[in-house]
Amino acid sequence: MARALQTLGQPDVRKLPGRWIQVSERLVELLAEQAGREISFDVPEGGFYLWVQLRGERGTSPESDLFRRAMEKKILYVPGAYCYSADRPESRFCSSLRLSYGMISIEQLVEGVRRLGRAIQSIGPA
Repeated sequence: MARALQTLGQPDVRKLPGRWIQVSERLVELLAEQAGREISFDVPEGGFYLWVQLRGERGTSPESDLFRRAMEKKILYVPGAYCYSADRPESRFCSSLRLSYGMISIEQLVEGVRRLGRAIQSIGPA
């Protein structure tokens, strides 16, 4: 928590939801620019996570090409399968991923989405 507060410059916690909205809006804009043809997503109405769906039958598990290429670019996301219970088919194959933007600066976001976009483009079209 101390590191998070240092990163954000000791924020007034009452202002954090507004900051998350600003970061969320920028994330959506950047993803559309970098990988819009290869992904879909719903614009979040709150919180600090964004679910991204890859178009086509491309997985996001740690064994997937996307995960490997994202890690090579120092990008980490939560594979969608990790967010479902074991009895759901999505826990075995999932083409979604979850991004968190709760403790990231706009500058880090721009660079991270650029790298993620390159990783998505590198696995080929849907």
